[in-house]
Amino acid sequence: MDELNSSVVPSNISSSPGPPPPASWVYTGLIPALVLSVCFLLGVPGNIAVIILRPNWQHLSSLSQSLMLNLAISDLLCLLTLPLWIYTLLYSWTLGLVTCKLLTYLVYCCLYGSMLTVTALSIQRYLQVVHLQKCFDRVGKKRMLGLLWLIAMILSIPSLVVRQLISDQRGTTCDSHFSSSAQHVAVLLSETLTGIVSITVVQVCSMDELNSSVVPSNISSSTGPPRPDFWVYTGLIPALVMSLCFLLGVPGNIAVIILRPNWQHLSSLSQSLMLNLAISDLLCLLTLPLWIYTLLYSWTLGLVTCKLLTYLVYCSIYGSLLTVTALSVQRYLQVVQLQKCFDRVGKKRMLGLLWLIAMILSIPSLVVRQLISDQHWTFCDSHFSSSAQHVAVLLSETLPGCVSITVVVFSYISLHWKVNQAAFFNNPQTTRLVTSIIVTFFVLWMPYHITNMVGVAAISLNNDSLLESCMYSWSIVGALVFVNSFMNPLLYAFASRNMCTVCQKREHG
Repeated sequence: MDELNSSVVPSNISSSPGPPPPASWVYTGLIPALVLSVCFLLGVPGNIAVIILRPNWQHLSSLSQSLMLNLAISDLLCLLTLPLWIYTLLYSWTLGLVTCKLLTYLVYCCLYGSMLTVTALSIQRYLQVVHLQKCFDRVGKKRMLGLLWLIAMILSIPSLVVRQLISDQRGTTCDSHFSSSAQHVAVLLSETLTGIVSITVVQVCSMDELNSSVVPSNISSSTGPPRPDFWVYTGLIPALVMSLCFLLGVPGNIAVIILRPNWQHLSSLSQSLMLNLAISDLLCLLTLPLWIYTLLYSWTLGLVTCKLLTYLVYCSIYGSLLTVTALSVQRYLQVVQLQKCFDRVGKKRMLGLLWLIAMILSIPSLVVRQLISDQHWTFCDSHFSSSAQHVAVLLSETLPGCVSITVVVFSYISLHWKVNQAAFFNNPQTTRLVTSIIVTFFVLWMPYHITNMVGVAAISLNNDSLLESCMYSWSIVGALVFVNSFMNPLLYAFASRNMCTVCQKREHG
């Protein structure tokens, strides 16, 4: 994220050898690279898990199992090529023409293989459910899969033909090059028509399958007690959000701790605060697999682990919150007040005070956390002895959070206003960066605190229906707080160079 006027601070890319990237690079390079990175981080573990575990496949036919396995393998092969494409999107292609063509052909074969496998699965289910026919299962597995991959290889030939190395000011790219408009149209139609046919087949088969009442629901026929209706809101959705936070946040914060990007220009205290932020976020995120498991199933680790793990999470979250607040105050004093008094505070004393406050603020969570049994489920959740205790805990969480949000918003708005007073700094990119810090912090924290205040009102008014609505909301808005832990490296650690340069320019301005 660019934080400052490019005329003041050259970006890392523009300061490297070669010409600076055009403005369109954000849309043709950076954004696709981020999307591909998310696909790689989420898709590779998921498909490997399918290949190894083969979940609940024992009731499937032999052909169905083969198709499911083929789908996971084709998706995995496609995803494993993404690091190379991400690198070339951000930099330049350096692997030669042959690798360009072969890698493109492999990706297209995998994509077509995946699409045709999904189509074959939809047809098989359509015949079994709607027409009660098993003729599709009598097709030989090897013959079926061989035909599928043969079609995929034939459909991928145009990509092999038109892919070339193209050089321009930005460098060398592995991209399609068409000899004529007719060739361009033919390639586009060959890709589009195949996709439209597959989508149409899948849609028709799926709609007929849904409308059929022949096959009973898998949930109703499964063993074990039924889950409550609100499980989707209190279990599934928070688990998905936490999974995303874990997959994106853990590598990001580890990268910050190891690489410490562009920190050489920061003061000793700033480096300590940045490192403390990454460590507190990482500690918080590393506990998420346990919480995800217990959200989807049940708590089996005992009361002591429940209390200690909850206390660790709250300490880490408060540590992260207080570190962000300290960083905003430091930047405010350096840029707006032109004071360095904040840097003269001893690092150990500063961090020790920060964690002491975090540990004190986390004590209520240690006291009220208990094991709660509901039918066949056990939860590690808060249990309050009285309404007064419930209100006190909610207020103890909300008031420090609101104070931190107020301090952060005031500091960055004042910083941005002061910086933009000088035309030397005035740039829309500065506005976007400061706005992103404020909006992200506000959006991810305020829903939780608002829900807490609504809960206080519900308890005070003895409104059970309103309190029940808060119970639904707490799991979701609580999961949003973890999103802040994987956003922090982007907003602070990797953007530290430009913000520090603002401070330096203001001091000499």
